[in-house]
Amino acid sequence: MSIPEHSILQLAGPDGTAEFDVDPAREVFVLKMGKESKKFNRIDLWALVYAISGPEQQDKMMPVRRSEVLTYRRIHKIRLKKAMPEGGIITCRCEINVEKVVVEGLNGMIEQQAKKLDVTTGVPMIGMGR
Repeated sequence: MSIPEHSILQLAGPDGTAEFDVDPAREVFVLKMGKESKKFNRIDLWALVYAISGPEQQDKMMPVRRSEVLTYRRIHKIRLKKAMPEGGIITCRCEINVEKVVVEGLNGMIEQQAKKLDVTTGVPMIGMGR
């Protein structure tokens, strides 16, 4: 949930209090400790959170793309007229992968994202005129 307005996030520790000037619309945040202030880019803060997290937490923060794929295998027979004896037949095997469901999100939340998708419509059957 993002903070819709400008606000201050305070972090208290043994060496004093640090204040983050938090504004979701900006790419730069200001950290104040006492009289000193430093500016940080949003990506640097994400990198810091990622770096201090454990392996399981880092795994949950990784962006992933999960897709379910249907594979159609077909055999095509081609009758030749030239360059081989007339009436010769070449058999070609073809495989087509069709994405059925694509889910994108953070690894720790991919299951919740997948549940939100409505996958009741199915996939059209390509070349299946049976």
